[in-house]
Amino acid sequence: MASEFFPGIYLKITVHDILINGHGCNPKQNTTNCDVIPLSTYYMQYNKSYRFRLINSQTYGCPLEFTGHNLTVIATDGYPVKPVTFDAFLMLSGERYDVVVHANNDRNKKEAYIRVRALNKCALNKLQVFGRIIFVEDQLKVEKFISHVRPYTDQLDYHVPFKQNAVVMNHPTLNCRIGNHLCVADLKQKGVRGPSGGNMREVRPNREIPIRFFPKRLKFQPSHFHATDMVVNRAAANDMNKIIMTGTPVPGLTQDDSFVPYCNESTLANETAIEGMHFCPHLIQLKLGEVVDFLLSDVTYELEDIHSFHFHGYGFQIIDMGKLEQYKTNTTPYYNDTHPPTVKDTIGVPIGGFVRIRFRASNPGYWMFHCHFEIHMYIGMRLIVRVGDKSQMRSAPVGFPSCSDYLPPVIGM
Repeated sequence: MASEFFPGIYLKITVHDILINGHGCNPKQNTTNCDVIPLSTYYMQYNKSYRFRLINSQTYGCPLEFTGHNLTVIATDGYPVKPVTFDAFLMLSGERYDVVVHANNDRNKKEAYIRVRALNKCALNKLQVFGRIIFVEDQLKVEKFISHVRPYTDQLDYHVPFKQNAVVMNHPTLNCRIGNHLCVADLKQKGVRGPSGGNMREVRPNREIPIRFFPKRLKFQPSHFHATDMVVNRAAANDMNKIIMTGTPVPGLTQDDSFVPYCNESTLANETAIEGMHFCPHLIQLKLGEVVDFLLSDVTYELEDIHSFHFHGYGFQIIDMGKLEQYKTNTTPYYNDTHPPTVKDTIGVPIGGFVRIRFRASNPGYWMFHCHFEIHMYIGMRLIVRVGDKSQMRSAPVGFPSCSDYLPPVIGM
């Protein structure tokens, strides 16, 4: 796999622009020709409401701040929540939010804008992009002009906030429920059915599994890394519980994987580590039907990196979150909450903080749990959650391809 040659490269990636549906330009960056890259423009009829699905499809680690016309959040990651209106909210890589925008009934206001601003690592380049909302009397009789897609010439400076004392959701460096800042754990579930729904605060988990992050630069080891930062001779490594995930030689769901040297914290207790890290296929085994807590903790306090975790095959509930100091003293704002938590499949861990997620292991199979910052995932920040045993999983169809079955016969050997 090509990705096997990626781990170990310490890349100083620079992001030049943000696009909305492939459109947009930041004229202050002067990296592209803004005359030929139009703004993303939306026509909205007065006194009507419109639903937007916002998808943060980046693979980089910059939170995106959405501001502009008041945004009413009604769903996250496809799961409904009780409506809450914010002036601004932040999305991390892989997250999705459904928002409702109400067209202004003031006929004197002809247009509004949507501002997307990248924070943290991308703040150095002052990255932001604008979309335009144009209010019309009749959406079926819209006159479109080239000026509608031209970049703003008087756009807000990057450092100027959209609004003073704005109500903000999900900022990764602010404490939850302090001032006007709320976290995703403040959202309340609305009518989610099936194994992911209901109020799992009322369910006692069968297991709690701590998952901690210790990202570091390791001394270059040719046997473990294919490339390195030659200046400092250190290789980047992102872990989960001090395990750098390596690939498996076969897909466990469709082939016999009894020979694969899976590992976890308990199996590595007496194993020798390389600068405190282990290299192996990281696997957590769960029983089908049990209720599990993952306690995700960022113990590095790295101000640049915000880890956004995505769980394949599952929706989980946000039981608690906050700073590690709050966790240690049981003083988070959500410690005694009783409302049904919001359901998500992607969650950002606050810098120097933690998130407790709870789910019912109802979907048998092999499921990836990983940081959605792609570089982190490739250099080890991922693991496999195996739910149930092979007898409880779907079998591969007859004739389903297996590893190496595509190789042609060797003639004359």
